[in-house]
Amino acid sequence: PSWQELIISYFKNASQLSLFVGLYLICQLCLLGKSDSLRLFYLTRTKSPWCLYLPKITMSLSLLSVASLLGQLTAFYTTWTLFNDLVWSDILKAFLWHWLGLLIFALFALCLALYSQSAFLPALVVEVFIILSGVLTGSQMGKWLPSNLLSLSTYFEKGVVLSESPFLWILGLMVLLSLLRLHLLRLSYDNR
Repeated sequence: PSWQELIISYFKNASQLSLFVGLYLICQLCLLGKSDSLRLFYLTRTKSPWCLYLPKITMSLSLLSVASLLGQLTAFYTTWTLFNDLVWSDILKAFLWHWLGLLIFALFALCLALYSQSAFLPALVVEVFIILSGVLTGSQMGKWLPSNLLSLSTYFEKGVVLSESPFLWILGLMVLLSLLRLHLLRLSYDNR
């Protein structure tokens, strides 16, 4: 086996089980409570839902980033000790793209969690999407799927992460942030 195969196996494991557990935990962290009366109590005591949700979202994304960094450092150290012919820049770029993919899927799961008031459903939806898009990876549509940010096997084979420009994924990140903002604005108007 080569060092590329070892890093790709890390991406596969991190994008399946670790992502599911991580998304469930951060969605659970961002929810206000299980009962409607408790949520109503919290939302009516603040001027804006941002006062409640922004620290929760920031903290959960920070925890996901730290967990991702620790996993990446562990994978990097393991690869470094086993192989001498590493291409450092390729590994760092791949880790950066993987981290961006984790944040995009985490924001998507958080939007679903705030709409559905459930932590398990968004984690399950994202996981099913990743599994289904793994089937479509070989097709023409496969290069446009956001799950390519999590499984970077094409990056090590061809040197290309996604479509040639990260503009599409930055635009997707902005759309997710806008959806989150609209949901919180809707909550603030509903509680007046």
